[in-house]
Amino acid sequence: MLIVRKDQVINLCEMKYSVSEYTITEKVDRSIRKKINDLVLMTGTKYAVYPTLITTCGLVGNSYAESIQSVITLDDLFAM
Repeated sequence: MLIVRKDQVINLCEMKYSVSEYTITEKVDRSIRKKINDLVLMTGTKYAVYPTLITTCGLVGNSYAESIQSVITLDDLFAM
């Protein structure tokens, strides 16, 4: 999912289901970077592209997780 914002930022959202915190592997990191590169090449956008993870339980902190700009969990979406 892409969210194009008025402040010249595009959030490229990856949605992942996991019963616990999600771990980004080297393969997933490569896939996200490829999607960002393809988006920039295909559209010619000058906007900043921020990888955003939408997941059930959050994100495991590792070296690949550092490339994710923001993480949105189910609690963020549905908290009362």
